[in-house]
Amino acid sequence: MAGPAIRYWEFAKVISKHHEVTLATKGTCDIDHPDFEVVSLNNRSLSNLIGGQDVLIAQSITPGIARLARSHHVKLLVDAYDPIPLETLEAYADEDPRIQIQKSRASVLKLRLWLHFADAILCATERQRDLWLGSMMALNLIAPSDYFADKSFRNRIDVVSFGLPSQDPSKTGPGFRETLRIEPDWPMAIWAGGIWNWLDPLTPIRAIAELKRSGMTAALVFMGIKRPAPAFTPMDMAGRAISLAKELDLYDKQVFFNQGWVPYEERQNYLLQADLGVSAHLDHLETRFSFRTRILDYIWTTIPIVATEGDAMADIVQSEGLGFTVPYQDGSGFAQRMKDLLSAPDRLEETKANLRRIRASYTWEKVCEPLLLLIDLHTEAKPRPLSSAATTAAVSYYPRIAREVVQTTGWRSLLRYFFIEAGLFMKKMSGRIIRRG
Repeated sequence: MAGPAIRYWEFAKVISKHHEVTLATKGTCDIDHPDFEVVSLNNRSLSNLIGGQDVLIAQSITPGIARLARSHHVKLLVDAYDPIPLETLEAYADEDPRIQIQKSRASVLKLRLWLHFADAILCATERQRDLWLGSMMALNLIAPSDYFADKSFRNRIDVVSFGLPSQDPSKTGPGFRETLRIEPDWPMAIWAGGIWNWLDPLTPIRAIAELKRSGMTAALVFMGIKRPAPAFTPMDMAGRAISLAKELDLYDKQVFFNQGWVPYEERQNYLLQADLGVSAHLDHLETRFSFRTRILDYIWTTIPIVATEGDAMADIVQSEGLGFTVPYQDGSGFAQRMKDLLSAPDRLEETKANLRRIRASYTWEKVCEPLLLLIDLHTEAKPRPLSSAATTAAVSYYPRIAREVVQTTGWRSLLRYFFIEAGLFMKKMSGRIIRRG
């Protein structure tokens, strides 16, 4: 599982202790859980599924889903932990300018839609909360009635961070030292996640080369290149990272790339063998509002961290003594901070103690407390009235999204998309006809 799937799997585990839960995926799913139902929307109609629920939590919605939910009095909690409009700018940075504009407009259009229709919004950090509050204010969505009901406005938007398991990690199988045959006496740094275009794997690779020149031999392992989704292709930055490792004569010698994807339930086997956890990114808007979920796995397995400055998790690394932060694209600084930790056993142990201290604050049970409060609050609340601007957002959605779908995946995908949306609309209308007799 990648980040979003991990998040909802863990949400379901926590929420199912208090409510009946159905976890739905648009793809196939080969795992289940004794405490909640797991369904694939390939085999089950979303319209049939929504009708039996009180609350729907989703990362994105369409007008069809929004209208169907309202017709069944289902409350919508939209999860904005990933600032997709800013991520989109980076994801298509190398594309034709026309595609960049189209993708950016489409992502903002989707943002407007779910801001209008959401009964409540989740985000991962206080920075993100400020971003979405500003967006809501610009759309005139901070209504006096909502404000005076709760002047903190946390009844409409609250922080539900990413989390980590409450149980201590334990090794149950081989890790990269065995599978990649890394020398047992080499310090090993791990990049625990995918390589996306908005990240900076090049700086840690240059740091490994810098350490080599200074006389320290260390290994760097990138945990995964290709996600298991069939349609996924590695991003350009992954190719650039591999090319740089080969150029520096480090590829499969000191810098290793796991070409597959580590199973979620086995990740501790690889993390527990690491001496350092690294995270690096570039200086742009996505960084400021991001939440680097891989940092939490480092906290869980008490791996000291070296990370680029600038994001919310880097602030925590620095303030809580979990390792070091480094300026953007500073390979020499990155190498020096890695060396500072690896060559000072007392500092390394102090850092591990800080990691053990803070991890209780990030268990899934802890971070989901605001989510459980929002579920209870909005289950009992009356439906919020929709403004004319919400209808406008829904109406303007289709022609723009149609253009994006055609441009990205062709006419057949467009016909399939609108067939699904028409089905949601007809389901809603048939319900009205039946009720009116």
